[in-house]
Amino acid sequence: MKKLVMMAVVLMMSVAAMAQSGTQAVGVGVNLGTKSGYSPIGIGAKYQNEFVKNIRGEVAFNYYFPKDYLAEYDVDVNFHYLFQLAPSCNFYPAVGLAYETLAWTGDFKEALKALGEKTSDSGLGINLGGGIEYYLGNSMKVNAEVKYQSNIDWLTIGVGIAYVF
Repeated sequence: MKKLVMMAVVLMMSVAAMAQSGTQAVGVGVNLGTKSGYSPIGIGAKYQNEFVKNIRGEVAFNYYFPKDYLAEYDVDVNFHYLFQLAPSCNFYPAVGLAYETLAWTGDFKEALKALGEKTSDSGLGINLGGGIEYYLGNSMKVNAEVKYQSNIDWLTIGVGIAYVF
């Protein structure tokens, strides 16, 4: 297992070292999770790397503020295929994996603890969605994205901004 992790780290460092200018980005965003009346707002951060022309990998972390005694965060690994709609505009379908954690908060959490019940739950699921991005110049872009996450059966809607390097 240690060898596999070490090989993955070396591979990622090699890809990053060979990356051309303008193929990587770091960004932040605001998200809205939607599921049957439960719609928390969240913030997130992401790193993107176009490792092959028109194919991009993305690692993202999103935190949703507690609502109705429930807090949620996820770590996503997604892949995008970029379709150029105009010189400064791309559309991309997205597919990936998400690791979600849901945790009860406040008095509800304390009541569950007193009863000996679980106060959080985690799981791995699939992301399916798409987005559009618009370049504001050579080094900045904005995006809007919609994504379905299977493990918690909800839709997220997000907007963000990223620095391209």
